[in-house]
Amino acid sequence: GPIGNQCCCTGPTGPTGATGATGATGATGATGATGATGATGPAFDTFGSFFDPAAQVITTGVPVNLPSTITASNLSVVADSVFIPDTGAYLIGYGINAAPTAVAGNNIFLAVNGVAVVGTERAISISAGTNSTVILSLTAGEFLSIMPTAVAVAVTNIGGASANLNITRIA
Repeated sequence: GPIGNQCCCTGPTGPTGATGATGATGATGATGATGATGATGPAFDTFGSFFDPAAQVITTGVPVNLPSTITASNLSVVADSVFIPDTGAYLIGYGINAAPTAVAGNNIFLAVNGVAVVGTERAISISAGTNSTVILSLTAGEFLSIMPTAVAVAVTNIGGASANLNITRIA
């Protein structure tokens, strides 16, 4: 039983009351400190697309003709070779059109300063274009060209340019 005015037993819990109204939004906190400036990446403004709209004859030791430019930024062609202004990684697409008189052993390859780049040699087709794409690390001051292994092989311009070289700095 009760002891004085106190009950000796706890009664059942009553129902939960209604949720109160949402309080006013608090003031906005102070702006945090500005973070450190990140490192500057390479400027991706070095690219070019070069070609020869005319038929041409290719010969060992002489770069494939690239007299015309579709678009270029910070790249230029000097004696049918692209001058590399900045050290970096470059995505390069290259090729020639069909060469109906080509024979086994006739190839094209990329050359840096006239020296063949291992892994870029492709057999010339007599009936279709010969094209490839590679990524190369190039050094400022180098010259990139498409070189043939062929003796006076005619490259057609039927259906497209006789040669093309596209280069974009990617890193």
